Amino acid sequence: MVSFAGSGISVHRLLQAVLRARLPQDPRASPPGRHEAEQTILLALPSDQESVSAPSDQWQQLIPHVIALATSTPPGHSPDDAISSYLATAAYLRRQGQDVRAIPLYEATLAQREQVLGDTHPDTLSSRNNLAYAYQAAGDLQRAIPCPRPPSPSSSRSWATATPAP
Repeated sequence: MVSFAGSGISVHRLLQAVLRARLPQDPRASPPGRHEAEQTILLALPSDQESVSAPSDQWQQLIPHVIALATSTPPGHSPDDAISSYLATAAYLRRQGQDVRAIPLYEATLAQREQVLGDTHPDTLSSRNNLAYAYQAAGDLQRAIPCPRPPSPSSSRSWATATPAP
Protein backbone atom coordinates (compact mmCIF):
# COMPACT_ATOMS: atom_id res chain seq x y z
CA MET A 1 0.00 0.00 0.00
CA VAL A 2 3.03 2.23 0.41
CA SER A 3 5.71 1.70 -2.19
CA PHE A 4 8.75 3.44 -3.52
CA ALA A 5 8.22 4.45 -7.13
CA GLY A 6 11.38 5.72 -8.78
CA SER A 7 12.48 8.80 -6.86
CA GLY A 8 9.26 9.12 -4.80
CA ILE A 9 6.69 7.12 -2.94
CA SER A 10 3.21 6.00 -3.77
CA VAL A 11 0.52 5.81 -1.10
CA HIS A 12 -2.65 3.94 -1.97
CA ARG A 13 -5.82 6.07 -1.79
CA LEU A 14 -7.38 3.70 0.72
CA LEU A 15 -4.42 4.15 3.06
CA GLN A 16 -4.66 7.91 2.58
CA ALA A 17 -8.33 7.77 3.60
CA VAL A 18 -7.55 5.64 6.67
CA LEU A 19 -4.84 8.06 7.74
CA ARG A 20 -7.21 11.00 7.46
CA ALA A 21 -10.04 9.30 9.34
CA ARG A 22 -10.38 9.52 13.09
CA LEU A 23 -11.38 6.46 15.03
CA PRO A 24 -14.68 7.09 16.85
CA GLN A 25 -13.88 4.96 19.91
CA ASP A 26 -10.84 7.03 20.95
CA PRO A 27 -10.31 10.34 19.17
CA ARG A 28 -6.81 10.61 20.68
CA ALA A 29 -5.67 7.30 19.21
CA SER A 30 -3.65 7.29 16.02
CA PRO A 31 -5.33 5.59 13.09
CA PRO A 32 -3.86 2.21 12.19
CA GLY A 33 -0.90 2.58 9.87
CA ARG A 34 -0.21 6.21 10.73
CA HIS A 35 3.11 5.51 12.44
CA GLU A 36 4.22 3.40 9.48
CA ALA A 37 3.23 6.17 7.06
CA GLU A 38 5.18 8.73 9.12
CA GLN A 39 8.24 6.47 9.10
CA THR A 40 7.97 5.83 5.36
CA ILE A 41 7.77 9.55 4.61
CA LEU A 42 10.74 10.22 6.87
CA LEU A 43 12.80 7.56 5.07
CA ALA A 44 11.78 8.87 1.64
CA LEU A 45 12.85 12.45 2.35
CA PRO A 46 16.30 13.48 1.12
CA SER A 47 18.91 13.65 3.91
CA ASP A 48 20.12 17.05 5.10
CA GLN A 49 23.10 16.88 2.74
CA GLU A 50 20.93 15.80 -0.20
CA SER A 51 18.10 18.19 0.58
CA VAL A 52 19.49 21.18 -1.28
CA SER A 53 20.45 19.21 -4.39
CA ALA A 54 17.52 16.77 -4.41
CA PRO A 55 15.53 16.77 -7.64
CA SER A 56 12.49 19.02 -7.57
CA ASP A 57 10.21 16.22 -8.81
CA GLN A 58 11.18 14.08 -5.80
CA TRP A 59 10.11 16.86 -3.45
CA GLN A 60 6.95 17.58 -5.45
CA GLN A 61 5.88 13.95 -5.08
CA LEU A 62 6.49 13.95 -1.33
CA ILE A 63 5.07 17.36 -0.36
CA PRO A 64 1.35 16.45 -0.64
CA HIS A 65 1.88 13.37 1.54
CA VAL A 66 3.78 15.31 4.21
CA ILE A 67 1.09 18.01 4.25
CA ALA A 68 -1.64 15.34 4.46
CA LEU A 69 0.06 13.85 7.53
CA ALA A 70 0.46 17.28 9.12
CA THR A 71 -3.15 18.32 8.57
CA SER A 72 -4.60 15.02 9.79
CA THR A 73 -2.70 14.70 13.06
CA PRO A 74 -5.16 13.42 15.69
CA PRO A 75 -5.42 15.41 18.95
CA GLY A 76 -2.96 14.13 21.52
CA HIS A 77 -0.73 12.44 18.93
CA SER A 78 2.92 13.45 19.34
CA PRO A 79 4.66 12.57 16.08
CA ASP A 80 8.30 13.28 17.00
CA ASP A 81 9.62 11.71 13.81
CA ALA A 82 6.96 13.37 11.70
CA ILE A 83 7.99 16.80 13.01
CA SER A 84 11.39 16.23 11.40
CA SER A 85 9.74 15.60 8.04
CA TYR A 86 7.45 18.62 8.48
CA LEU A 87 10.41 20.90 9.17
CA ALA A 88 12.56 19.48 6.33
CA THR A 89 9.69 19.94 3.89
CA ALA A 90 8.95 23.46 5.17
CA ALA A 91 12.64 24.35 4.77
CA TYR A 92 12.57 23.10 1.19
CA LEU A 93 9.41 25.12 0.47
CA ARG A 94 10.99 28.22 2.03
CA ARG A 95 14.07 27.85 -0.21
CA GLN A 96 11.70 27.65 -3.18
CA GLY A 97 9.89 30.83 -2.10
CA GLN A 98 6.74 28.85 -1.33
CA ASP A 99 6.27 29.77 2.33
CA VAL A 100 2.49 29.78 1.89
CA ARG A 101 2.48 26.03 1.16
CA ALA A 102 4.49 25.46 4.35
CA ILE A 103 1.84 27.01 6.65
CA PRO A 104 0.10 23.69 7.53
CA LEU A 105 3.51 22.18 8.34
CA TYR A 106 4.40 25.08 10.64
CA GLU A 107 0.94 24.93 12.27
CA ALA A 108 1.30 21.20 13.00
CA THR A 109 4.83 21.68 14.34
CA LEU A 110 3.73 24.51 16.63
CA ALA A 111 0.73 22.55 17.94
CA GLN A 112 2.87 19.52 18.73
CA ARG A 113 5.60 21.56 20.40
CA GLU A 114 3.11 23.53 22.51
CA GLN A 115 1.55 20.25 23.61
CA VAL A 116 4.81 18.47 24.43
CA LEU A 117 7.26 21.25 25.32
CA GLY A 118 4.97 24.04 26.54
CA ASP A 119 4.51 27.64 25.41
CA THR A 120 7.83 28.97 26.66
CA HIS A 121 10.29 26.37 25.36
CA PRO A 122 12.80 27.83 22.85
CA ASP A 123 11.75 25.28 20.17
CA THR A 124 8.11 26.31 20.62
CA LEU A 125 9.04 29.99 20.31
CA SER A 126 11.06 29.22 17.17
CA SER A 127 8.07 27.35 15.71
CA ARG A 128 5.80 30.29 16.47
CA ASN A 129 8.26 32.62 14.72
CA ASN A 130 8.42 30.35 11.63
CA LEU A 131 4.63 30.30 11.42
CA ALA A 132 4.43 34.09 11.77
CA TYR A 133 6.98 34.47 8.98
CA ALA A 134 4.98 32.16 6.70
CA TYR A 135 1.78 34.11 7.45
CA GLN A 136 3.62 37.34 6.65
CA ALA A 137 4.93 35.87 3.38
CA ALA A 138 1.34 34.93 2.54
CA GLY A 139 0.25 38.53 3.17
CA ASP A 140 -1.87 37.48 6.16
CA LEU A 141 -0.67 40.08 8.65
CA GLN A 142 -3.73 39.64 10.90
CA ARG A 143 -2.52 36.13 11.73
CA ALA A 144 1.22 36.96 11.59
CA ILE A 145 1.20 39.75 14.16
CA PRO A 146 -0.27 37.82 17.13
CA CYS A 147 2.05 34.81 16.68
CA PRO A 148 5.18 36.11 18.38
CA ARG A 149 3.88 36.49 21.92
CA PRO A 150 5.87 38.71 24.24
CA PRO A 151 8.21 36.63 26.40
CA SER A 152 7.01 35.96 29.89
CA PRO A 153 9.36 36.08 32.88
CA SER A 154 9.38 32.26 32.96
CA SER A 155 10.41 32.05 29.28
CA SER A 156 13.31 34.40 29.96
CA ARG A 157 14.41 32.14 32.79
CA SER A 158 14.05 28.95 30.71
CA TRP A 159 15.94 30.57 27.81
CA ALA A 160 18.69 31.72 30.16
CA THR A 161 19.09 28.25 31.66
CA ALA A 162 18.98 26.55 28.24
CA THR A 163 21.51 28.90 26.64
CA PRO A 164 25.05 28.77 28.00
CA ALA A 165 26.72 32.06 28.74
CA PRO A 166 29.57 33.08 26.40
